[in-house]
Amino acid sequence: MITLRNYKYSKMFVFEANLIYIPSSFNRMGIDPLPRFFMRPTVLKEVLDYSLNPTSVKNGYSKDKKSGLYVKNIDQIDVEQTNNQFEFIKNTMPFGYMNEASYQDFIENAFSAEYSLHLETQFSMLTPKYTVQAGVDSQIDVLHYYVKITDSIVKAFYKKKVVEIAQPKGLIVYDSLEEATKHFL
Repeated sequence: MITLRNYKYSKMFVFEANLIYIPSSFNRMGIDPLPRFFMRPTVLKEVLDYSLNPTSVKNGYSKDKKSGLYVKNIDQIDVEQTNNQFEFIKNTMPFGYMNEASYQDFIENAFSAEYSLHLETQFSMLTPKYTVQAGVDSQIDVLHYYVKITDSIVKAFYKKKVVEIAQPKGLIVYDSLEEATKHFL
């Protein structure tokens, strides 16, 4: 028997990003248009398989020091699909939003004190710091600063796959409803 199944798969995306600091923002939700600190992914560096299981080392995985996950290079990837997934990631929380509902999630996360403090700590430790004058970046129309950072995120996606499954023993397949009805009457 052939059927269509939905498969979940997760990958670790490693990317370069600009960690942005807007000094004129005081991180006030509903008042400031943008958070004081936020990250904007720019370049996808690599996509990795990952595992939470330490025994994955036997299968060629190695422990990533930063994330604590066990990671492994992927032999073959669909470049177009991977680029589309990275674009999706750039426009979802915690980096961005795509619609009104996702905007609400974005601002709740981006304006949270814990997340802002985490990004502020990273920003203060990194150099060089680049300055962008007001009017240069159309998305951030105020004076702001940024540092380049390498970060990663684990994201799950779904895909449909045609699979062949065994037909249960004793299963009778009828060609029509009429034929099935005759069998049971």
